[in-house]
Amino acid sequence: MSVVERRVYRRQEGRALPVALPEGESALPAELWNAPQTEAILIYEQAADSSAAVAWAEQYGIPLHLAGSVFEDHTRPRLYEDGEALLVSVMDPLDPEAEMLVLTKPHALVCLSNRPMSWWNEFVVRWGRGNYLPPYAGPRALYSLLDEVVDAVFPVLDAAQERVDDLGSQIIAGGTVQQASVLQELRILIQLRHQVAPMRDQLNSLLRRDQGCIPDEMRDDFADVYAHTHRILESVELILPFLSTLIETQLNSASLKLNEIMKVLTVSSIVLMSVTLIASIYGMNFKNMPELNHPWGYPIALLSMLLLAGGLILTFRRRGWL
Repeated sequence: MSVVERRVYRRQEGRALPVALPEGESALPAELWNAPQTEAILIYEQAADSSAAVAWAEQYGIPLHLAGSVFEDHTRPRLYEDGEALLVSVMDPLDPEAEMLVLTKPHALVCLSNRPMSWWNEFVVRWGRGNYLPPYAGPRALYSLLDEVVDAVFPVLDAAQERVDDLGSQIIAGGTVQQASVLQELRILIQLRHQVAPMRDQLNSLLRRDQGCIPDEMRDDFADVYAHTHRILESVELILPFLSTLIETQLNSASLKLNEIMKVLTVSSIVLMSVTLIASIYGMNFKNMPELNHPWGYPIALLSMLLLAGGLILTFRRRGWL
């Protein structure tokens, strides 16, 4: 079994204290997993590849296809209940590749992960301070864990909102922004939606079922986490159209600037073409052109060019083309 890290915690005096494990063991000692019902424990295991799925399935009674789902791409999290055990999957808002299976027992919470979770240390501290007693130690710890995951999403969402607001302010002020910056924020928000939506669906399913492993007095707590996930997804859905509007505004602004440049170039071309017309006429090599021998021919030609150019420019200004 390719376990990268294994930790077991017990609560003592408001702290989560690690339990010393025997070295070289491929599985947890039976006395830890089958702890007395008066003591709550927290188990964390991180594995590098799917070879750990079989051992997890055997030791914790998890269906093999669910135990191996954390190592597979494009799998949608599902809620699984078997008597007193409840299995949910959670994510890490800072690492889209990270996934964790969370198994609840009356006296324990078992967390099986494929990668380190950014919020794990904060949860361990919270678990140590909590009042988790069997037979609902696992469900209460599950609520704290889900709440910790959702709390970790809000700073990411708030930071993305601030960056999007800054991009919008730059465009409104007449500046330009790199399209790559807008697309980066779009990727972050889509990633958040992809991670939070399954959690909301799991919580919705959990609240709708008659789960014997979730006490009735805790349904309001899980409903509160569900409301937070709903709020996150609503915020994401509000920001995504705004980002699309920013991209369209940026493109429209660039198009307007290009139109202004083309208008100036077109007017300049017309003025120069009109002046060139006079020069071309008097540049023809015909013998019988009386103006060529006129003493004022050259000044008159220059004056005609200036008058024609000035008249065209004045006309364009009056029409609002310049």
